[in-house]
Amino acid sequence: MKIKQIITIILVIAVIIVVIQNSAKVSLTILFWEIEMSKIIFYPLLFAAGFIVGLLSGMGKTRKDEKEKTGVIREYR
Repeated sequence: MKIKQIITIILVIAVIIVVIQNSAKVSLTILFWEIEMSKIIFYPLLFAAGFIVGLLSGMGKTRKDEKEKTGVIREYR
């Protein structure tokens, strides 16, 4: 296994442990809405949101790097 896979597995296990240990209710207020849910639901949602933001931010950088390598980006003066 590669080191990246091992680190990912360790992080996923850590997230699972934290989620299982935190099953109390939490109240979340977003503007005018108040949502009450279990931490066991809230933490995975928060984790998934962070994961998606990380993927999207990484995808933008990758596309920019590919364009720079192919010479598609040109500077006009």
